[in-house]
Amino acid sequence: MTSGADVGPLFRVGITGHRDLATRYAAKQGAIRDALAAALAQIRNIARAAAPASGDKRTQPSLRLISPLAEGADRLAAEIASELGYRLLVALPFEQATYEEDFDAASQAEFRQIMARAGVEDGVVVLGGRRAAADASYLAVGRFVVENVDLLIAVWDRERPALPGGTGDVVDVALEHGVPIVWIPPDAPEPAWLLDALPNAKAPRRFVDATDTLEDYAIRCFTAANREIVLRGGRR
Repeated sequence: MTSGADVGPLFRVGITGHRDLATRYAAKQGAIRDALAAALAQIRNIARAAAPASGDKRTQPSLRLISPLAEGADRLAAEIASELGYRLLVALPFEQATYEEDFDAASQAEFRQIMARAGVEDGVVVLGGRRAAADASYLAVGRFVVENVDLLIAVWDRERPALPGGTGDVVDVALEHGVPIVWIPPDAPEPAWLLDALPNAKAPRRFVDATDTLEDYAIRCFTAANREIVLRGGRR
């Protein structure tokens, strides 16, 4: 279900991306941040333009980012989205204590700070995966994100993951579900590209050139009957 704080039409954005951006793409960190900020700002503008009108005024949409808050792209997007007025829904593959085993002490502190804010203001979904089935649990949280968003941002290097549940797998799930993807290659983050399965799509296209297509898509999202968060084996 959506948060009681969501008012007006809801547009949901997901994030997937590599955890090791700070080490593998250290020289591109600023450009990746800029590309994410530009994409999230453009999505906000598209949602505002597509929101239904009430009388002579256009309703302001509610914007929500769904993130598993792994290191790297997940947290960077969450930080930028919060600055731009998005609300945050955190999706955890495991119980929080188990998930924190993935992070060192400094990363745990950052994670807990974001989690504390999300738990009070926005929302947390725990999918209840098991460490013994970690790969399946990471893939499950990626599927959860895809199944509950209107658009996915992927900070992806085009490589196929060695184990299930990586960024490439989440991209594949999004394409299978027909969820448009704003693709930011971390080695060349500007411009962002659009990968989609929408009618008459030509992929990839520069994201900045796809505004009209995505406004039409957002209008369809706003008029869809079911806009609630789908919980499959998880809890809030």
